[in-house]
Amino acid sequence: MKFVYREDDVRETIITQIFPEVPEKLKRFSLQQIAIAKIIKVNGEKMLSSCVLEADNRGVLVVHMHHFKVDKAIGYDYFAFSELQGIRIKEGMLFYKMTFQFKDGRNYVIHMQKRNMKHLPNQRKNAEYIVTTLHEQHLHDMENPTFKKMKRQNRMMDFTYTSTLILTVVMTLFMGITYMPSKVLFFFMIFGAAILHFIIFSMVTTFFSNRKNRPFLEEYSRIMEQYQQTEDAEQLLNALQTMQHEPKSEHTENMFKLSMSTALYKTRQVNEALEVLDTIETTNPQIAKVVAEDRFIFEAHEPDDEEF
Repeated sequence: MKFVYREDDVRETIITQIFPEVPEKLKRFSLQQIAIAKIIKVNGEKMLSSCVLEADNRGVLVVHMHHFKVDKAIGYDYFAFSELQGIRIKEGMLFYKMTFQFKDGRNYVIHMQKRNMKHLPNQRKNAEYIVTTLHEQHLHDMENPTFKKMKRQNRMMDFTYTSTLILTVVMTLFMGITYMPSKVLFFFMIFGAAILHFIIFSMVTTFFSNRKNRPFLEEYSRIMEQYQQTEDAEQLLNALQTMQHEPKSEHTENMFKLSMSTALYKTRQVNEALEVLDTIETTNPQIAKVVAEDRFIFEAHEPDDEEF
């Protein structure tokens, strides 16, 4: 196991572990101007994840690295400039703080190290090249209603969770002071109450979310099970278009739209399929990646009778 990043090792890791999985268009990256960075936030949620960046005039390749193994890559993202509405860059003493705002609502905050290190002698030069490339795109619109809505929902969820947790702890303190003479048992009582609150809160939110979408999910599941048996794209399209129940959440709505776009594509309605993909708004990186991959397939290939 290696413990420090070296340019040649990182380049070899990406070529052997990531490039076999990426679309051909991403293999255009030469990996000669890579820079080490860390993802600080995704959609407003804090995280700390190492990554490797390289930029060209069409987008940014983001390779996600393992938390502990510097010679292991665990995935990738591609920030196409055509999908971005704004890029904000702030230069600090030690790193560049880069915020990427996507048109569909996704938001990434990345810190890219500025200074060279013993095993990364080109870090500063490569980081400056990436920053220059980003500035050249002239993308300055950072206001996005989908991202704002998601932040409001997250804040409301955090407020609800914190408020109910405080109420639970206060009630536990009252009961403990009144009925629990042992300090050790009193401590475990508070700790146990916090864990129980987390479990119950998670179960309740999941229950109400599933209950809200249950009619749609039951009908949708029947349609998809029938399609798996028949593989009839026309039948799938007709069934989706005549569904009696509507999705009630962003996740289920995107499930429906992805299935609809696939059905349209397989019935040779490529333009209509692309239009449906364009209506998908999500801050989920996995869904966004599926949308990007489907769009690439729809734009590059016509349905083949043998394939479908």
